[in-house]
Amino acid sequence: MSEAATKETAGTGAAATDGTTDAAAESPKREQPKADKPKAEKARPESGATKGGPRETHLGKHITIDLTTRLPELDRPTAQAFAASDSRTPTEQVFVLICDPKVPPRLEALHGLAKVRGVALMIPIDWGPVVWGGGERRYAICYDRPVDPVLAPSGDEIPTMREDQLVERVLRPAYRTLREVYARGLTHRAISAANVYCADAGNGPCMLGECASAPAGMTQPAVYEPIDGGQALAVGRGAGTITDDLYALGVLMALILRGNDPFSKADPATIVAQKIAKGSYAALMGQARVSLTLMEPLRGLLCDRVDERWTLQQLETWLNGRRQSPKQASLPTKARRAFTFQGRDYWTAPSLAHALANNWTEALRVLSSGDLVRWAERSLPDEKQSKALAAALASTQFGDGGDDRSLARALVTLDPAGPIRLRGFAARVDAIAQAFALGFENRDRRTAFIEVLRSKLPERWLEAQPQQRPDHPQVLQQFERMLWYIERDQPGYGMERVLYEYNPGWPCQSPLLAESYVCEVGELLPALERRAEQDVPDASPVDRHVAAFCGANMKPAPDRLIQGLGDPSAANRAQAVVALLADLQRRYGPDQLPALCEWVARQLSPLTDSLHNRQVREKVKRRIERAVKSGSLAELRAAAADPELRRRDKEAFQHAKAQYGQLARDIAWLEEGGLTSAANVARSTRSVATAVSAITSGLIVMLVSIVYAL
Repeated sequence: MSEAATKETAGTGAAATDGTTDAAAESPKREQPKADKPKAEKARPESGATKGGPRETHLGKHITIDLTTRLPELDRPTAQAFAASDSRTPTEQVFVLICDPKVPPRLEALHGLAKVRGVALMIPIDWGPVVWGGGERRYAICYDRPVDPVLAPSGDEIPTMREDQLVERVLRPAYRTLREVYARGLTHRAISAANVYCADAGNGPCMLGECASAPAGMTQPAVYEPIDGGQALAVGRGAGTITDDLYALGVLMALILRGNDPFSKADPATIVAQKIAKGSYAALMGQARVSLTLMEPLRGLLCDRVDERWTLQQLETWLNGRRQSPKQASLPTKARRAFTFQGRDYWTAPSLAHALANNWTEALRVLSSGDLVRWAERSLPDEKQSKALAAALASTQFGDGGDDRSLARALVTLDPAGPIRLRGFAARVDAIAQAFALGFENRDRRTAFIEVLRSKLPERWLEAQPQQRPDHPQVLQQFERMLWYIERDQPGYGMERVLYEYNPGWPCQSPLLAESYVCEVGELLPALERRAEQDVPDASPVDRHVAAFCGANMKPAPDRLIQGLGDPSAANRAQAVVALLADLQRRYGPDQLPALCEWVARQLSPLTDSLHNRQVREKVKRRIERAVKSGSLAELRAAAADPELRRRDKEAFQHAKAQYGQLARDIAWLEEGGLTSAANVARSTRSVATAVSAITSGLIVMLVSIVYAL
């Protein structure tokens, strides 16, 4: 969210990114849509603007969203478009994308994208949560309304261009845009014919569409993904690098030159298989003819080996007129003999790995037969690879792990460039946490994620790379920390902590906040206050998700308070809850939270009941009532968990307990006849005789003294 959005509920997007002037004053004047722009339609009930509901809602201080006017031509796969207006620039037309609440946007990218200027890119103006129908809140991103329509809405038929138009209208402006985006440490990850705005006629530059309404790479058609991205789940592609965007740009060029997408009806596995077998250039272009001039950037951008794919600098060199010989496709080395799997022959390790990964159950049978190891030893030209494969499968032979784990290791060895794959889980190493987050409600996905960590597949993948990454130690440490969190299954840790710790900006998934879309820790208490105003739940306001969300987002993390949430004592847990919430209010506000205080007060009975003195308990309850009215969680904490008062109560109780114990022993002694027992009578008689003798002796001495004195 924007900086101002941290202070407000909704945010002010680009208006706050530079921190000094209003967005309308600091940004260049935005171009306006043409008069013949696509016609808007009234919102359908399922869009969120239900019949009888609000007709508008607001994003920050300046954006008004018209909930009655949908703009379906501007929809994205996980977001619906609505007409909107900006009070800072009332003559200019804007629109808002309302994101799917189950698919969070790229919050980490919005700030950087908002600062991009002077390039053909849909730039976010404003962003933040907005009030939706029925009090629900959803995330919204505001953009300028594009002038031109989408190049190819369906993706099947794509308008062709002359080669000079392709260079000047698509390639050159896209290069400038990617240069600016990459300079801010970002990637676009949504370059496709369905997300490029370009008029059929004209000479103006084509504009790249928005890229922040969904996690990076998730909505990208598989044909635009490099081989490893196409093999991964859509949720497991990740932000990637600039090479992914350059590859997508090469695919866009190829499809424009062809005039269609040859894989529009194919599934991702088929697309990848064709690219592995033929190379991306041949798979996409087929028999289509292209001039030598354009063949050079096409082959360079579509190179399947990342280390050989063109960089921004090489693309710039070509655009500046320096020509070189086109790159030739680098296909995988063939084996000496094919491996037959499900009736098909596979001559390369990557193609076999792809087939095995997409037929997991049958692949396990092949694995257990030993055929795979024998084929590798006899047929793979790389002896190092065959030995690594045998080592990877050793766990199956000696019982050091499950078959799934062994097959996953084998796939890494056969195809080090591929993603990490384990049954239905497939993700690039940098997108494992994202894939886990987007599949958090899927039990099988969670189980596979945990197995990936426990079997150290990321470590094996990194070791298998031909070139070691400079951040190798940091990446390994990250995965070790993930596993540490998961093994520590208590509130504030576990899978929930991994979810928020390694997916910055991820909204809190607590059922208590299901409709609030809390993605920043400063929004947590206001959301809980709104929840308490509806009705006070019986459950604690700090569940596992809230605790983990706080642990991941509060800096420094309140680990001591969070650890108290797992205390065996109900009183200590209640004290930890009020202490954590009081710390939140102290750091982020607001000053008054009466409804939440009432909610928390109802959870404090274990704490008040732990007091021993009835009068002290009543006194504490009165103090709690006053604290609830004040709306201060700090006062509530002081009232319920006053350490001095509890110390005195404990000491008094210990003293009373000792007295009670002595009295109980005395009563038991009397009840058992201790007073009239022979031993006690004898003891008492001796005591009385001694006393009488002493008194008598004293009297005699006194009388003798008196007589003597006379």
